[in-house]
Parts: sequence; structure tokens; C-alpha cells
Amino acid sequence: MKKLLIALATTVALVGPAAAGSPSMPPQFRGTWCDGGSDRYVQASQLLDWERADLKCESKMTATTWSNVEWTCKLTKITNGNLPEGEFTCPENKKLRFSFGRGNGGSKTPRLYIRGEQ
Repeated sequence: MKKLLIALATTVALVGPAAAGSPSMPPQFRGTWCDGGSDRYVQASQLLDWERADLKCESKMTATTWSNVEWTCKLTKITNGNLPEGEFTCPENKKLRFSFGRGNGGSKTPRLYIRGEQ
């Protein structure tokens, strides 16, 4: 019984601050993203090597940031659904709104759409 209470207390201590903290991108959307044109990005891990060869795969998504070789933006708003949407705040207080969708033809590979000032 004592071990169960310790395990429960540890779980509450770890989960509580995370739930109350800053917004966080779900793990499946983190990683390297490739520029697919027209403000659309494709996750590099979902592409074959030959598909990545023609794309610029320089953007990175972490739990709390979106960055490329020029700037880093902080995640400031997110709705956590199957395909989240929200907003990043970038240097000089510029905003980037983002949403996720599925590719053409019923593809299960998520696409990231970013709109706003860059």
C-alpha cells in the first residue's frame, strides 16, 4: 500500500506542473520539417530519402518552439486535438498561425500549414 501511495504521489507531482505549464506541441509533431511550398511543410521522418532530396528540410519543431536557420519562434497558443492548431510568437512580436491537415488523396501523413508574418 505504501508503494502505491508513493507511486501515485510521484505521478501527480510530475503531471501537475506539466498540465499547468506553458503550451506544448504533441510529440508526434516534433522533429524536422521540410518546406513543401505555399506555406506547407511535410515532416521529414514521413518522407523517403529521394523525396527529401528536393526539399529544404531546415525547420525544427520542439515541444515549445518552431525554428529555421534564421529565427526561433515560441509556441504561445495551441488547441490539442487530433490535428492541433495555434500560434507561435516570433522575434519583434510577429505571429505565425499554424494548423495541421492531411495530404491530398486521403494521405495519412500530416501536413503543417503556417500563415502570418515571418
